Amino acid sequence: MVEVRKATIELFDSIYPLLSYFDIPEMDRDRWQDLLSTRWSKRHDYFGHVLIDSGRAVGFLGGFFHERIRDGRSFPFCNLFSWYVLEEFRQHSLLLLLPFLKEEALTVTSLTPSEKASVILRQFGFKVLDSSLVMMPVLFPCWKSRRFEIIDDPGEIQKLVNSEDRQILSGHDSNWCQSMAIRSRNEEEGYCLIIFNKVRKKALNFTQVYYVSSLELFKKNLNLIQSHFFGLNRTLCTVVDRRLMGKSIPFPCFTYRLRYPRLYRSGSMPAEFIDNLYSELLFLKRI
Repeated sequence: MVEVRKATIELFDSIYPLLSYFDIPEMDRDRWQDLLSTRWSKRHDYFGHVLIDSGRAVGFLGGFFHERIRDGRSFPFCNLFSWYVLEEFRQHSLLLLLPFLKEEALTVTSLTPSEKASVILRQFGFKVLDSSLVMMPVLFPCWKSRRFEIIDDPGEIQKLVNSEDRQILSGHDSNWCQSMAIRSRNEEEGYCLIIFNKVRKKALNFTQVYYVSSLELFKKNLNLIQSHFFGLNRTLCTVVDRRLMGKSIPFPCFTYRLRYPRLYRSGSMPAEFIDNLYSELLFLKRI
């Protein structure tokens, strides 16, 4: 008889064979264990649910739990990842999803669902979070800005940002992603923290942006930022989810439709307030 248990690090040895089905080159056994040992949530001490049959793990649905502050209140989030069930136990797949849905206050996202997972999630009230990416080609040349400068020293970034962004940095260290900040030289216009990674898709390299703390400063300094990405990652194009760019996108950027839309389920959080931090996009370098 199958049963569902919380996925804890003590069950890692049983869960890992299921994770290996995803064949992610960047993630070997040690790196998976390191990632799943990390906690960002004060409310959840596990990383998903596992389906057990006769002491053997036969299914897994991961969840990256974390809390975010909005208007002085803490809101719980969970990003689903790596849903896999052995074929002979597929009829029990929903048992892994239902515990996530029972937490009424929880905002649940699925940012890289498969076709079958998309159909199932939509039946359980998930809505489209985003259906396209913005592709931003590098524009040359770019001279140094008199008004803004790029900060990429981790210590300097820590001193620059506020407490909320400092917490984000602590959960997204250099083992998993890159960070930089744009700062006003006269300090009157503040700063913009940017969390990003170099990713590869169909033999092409991109810089993917997951979070910007100030969209206004990000757009205003896009050419400067892009030039920095080129020098750092040797990428000629940056990608970011369409919703994270606000109502308009700057020329000559263009949109690219995702094969399967990103999905979410929430009773309290509008789509525009949901970014891509603490997600498999970042940790597993997925577009």
